[in-house]
Amino acid sequence: MDTSIYSNDPFPIREDRVLDEFERESLAVLERKPEEDFAQFIVKDGVELIRYARAMHMEEDCVACHNQPEFEFDGLWEIGQFRGARQVSLPIPIMAPIVDAATTVSLVVAVIASIVGGLIVLPVVRSLNQSLADTRSLAEERKDLAADLDQKNKTLEAQRQSRSQLIAGISHDLRSPLNAILGFSDILHGLVPGANKPEMRATYAEHINESGRYLQGLIEQILEISANEARDWKPRDVEIDMTTLVHSVRPILESSLSAAEMTLETRIEDNLPLLRADDRAVRRLLTNLVDNAAKYSRGSTMTIEVSRDESNCITISLLDDGTGIDAAKLSACRELGETTDNAFDQQESGLGLGLWLVDLLMTAHGGVANLDQAPNGHGLAVSLVFPSDRTI
Repeated sequence: MDTSIYSNDPFPIREDRVLDEFERESLAVLERKPEEDFAQFIVKDGVELIRYARAMHMEEDCVACHNQPEFEFDGLWEIGQFRGARQVSLPIPIMAPIVDAATTVSLVVAVIASIVGGLIVLPVVRSLNQSLADTRSLAEERKDLAADLDQKNKTLEAQRQSRSQLIAGISHDLRSPLNAILGFSDILHGLVPGANKPEMRATYAEHINESGRYLQGLIEQILEISANEARDWKPRDVEIDMTTLVHSVRPILESSLSAAEMTLETRIEDNLPLLRADDRAVRRLLTNLVDNAAKYSRGSTMTIEVSRDESNCITISLLDDGTGIDAAKLSACRELGETTDNAFDQQESGLGLGLWLVDLLMTAHGGVANLDQAPNGHGLAVSLVFPSDRTI
């Protein structure tokens, strides 16, 4: 199988490329009718091919790339514009010689049979009918092949979109610790009037150090997930004191919430056992969910509770007192590629990952993430339940 992407407006480095007849025709047709498909059976170098093309349009990540100054488009591209076409071509076994040979043999046998007598004619007729049936079968196989190529092309496009969403989510996760580092360093440099108290400098430096270490661990985790493919990622288990972990990540969480004029409350059960889990993943779960609440909840308070239930499972609960999400839209938040602004009915640009990454990390730990309306009917409640065999 061969696949390629081509356009009437290529990158400057591809301006010398000459489009063949199929590529020119497909661009002309798909630009007028992008909802239709374009396919042809052609012969190239003595080999019969099926070539299939679909229209591609500029999306947000495409526009960001194409409009970079080095590509010399001068901001030409906008979201939704016709970008070009993706084509897939596949050789088809050469059937013509086989059919011709069968036809010749059938004719010779028919002549002989007409001389010998009617007893031989009947089997020959049956043989000819079978040849015609085989020809019809070949036509059906070609239709099935075209449908299979269409499905492969859709799968390639879905994978490209999923990769773009994953990159957006990574950018989101990196932003939180960076904001904390920049905020506390601004205080130390005196860029925040009245906030640089000498007795607090050691605390600010400690927060910067913790945010930097968290950022380092996050990058390492991203590299691990990328190397092993996200759904094959395995946690690196350590023994976690949740009181210590929540305290260490609190400056990052408060930095996100303060921009939304929200406060953070924590409630950790006394004498809580240790949790066996990947501490970087647990930190990432907290920052991801708190950031989403800061952006979309429109509440005033975020509460984090850590407790052990009657089944000896450790549960991390995050509750906000915001507007919540309509029950019909809760499931959309969990789908990769479903934007957060669609799920929350907001105008702002969303994360694009929803709870997909939260589900992935919890599944890797053998746990589950529950999403529901807050008990009081206002706000959103997320419960991260780890299995009992992770309670030490």
